[in-house]
Amino acid sequence: MYAGKIVETASVKNLFAAPYHPYTEGLLQAIPPSIRIGHPLVIPGVVPRLINPPGGCRFHPRCTKRFDPCDHIVPELFEVASGHEVACHLYGEGKVEKNETCH
Repeated sequence: MYAGKIVETASVKNLFAAPYHPYTEGLLQAIPPSIRIGHPLVIPGVVPRLINPPGGCRFHPRCTKRFDPCDHIVPELFEVASGHEVACHLYGEGKVEKNETCH
């Protein structure tokens, strides 16, 4: 969940094994190095004020993968795998698969 909106749902195992939403990826990369290998990532930008949230995807002002529809169209949850849904314009009808674009 980001700024009051669900961005990804999956089992714990699947979420840690294959995160889809850029926010979920950022959260997992921000885990301290004592727990995971490598340097922790800091998600750029600041958390939006919920009294006046950004339009479109609420994460778009901080997202390194944003593109045109992100700032004005709210993404719907899309099933990317059985029991795994993501609300991101990178996925959905007519979009390429995760391993072709993100990893």
